[in-house]
Amino acid sequence: MTLLTVMISYDTLNAVRNIDYKSIRETFIGLAHQVEDEYQAKDPTQKVFEKGHRNRYNNY
Repeated sequence: MTLLTVMISYDTLNAVRNIDYKSIRETFIGLAHQVEDEYQAKDPTQKVFEKGHRNRYNNY
């Protein structure tokens, strides 16, 4: 059995500490809505599920 040591640099730690989670969340939700819109454009019968899908996206 060997011990694996992982070193994380100060630059990496600072990058993680400075992540703008709100911006990432908003970008994710916007992209999810865009994919949903494209999917519905291809198959309009899926429009009935739009509200539920968007509610789930917005809960992330």
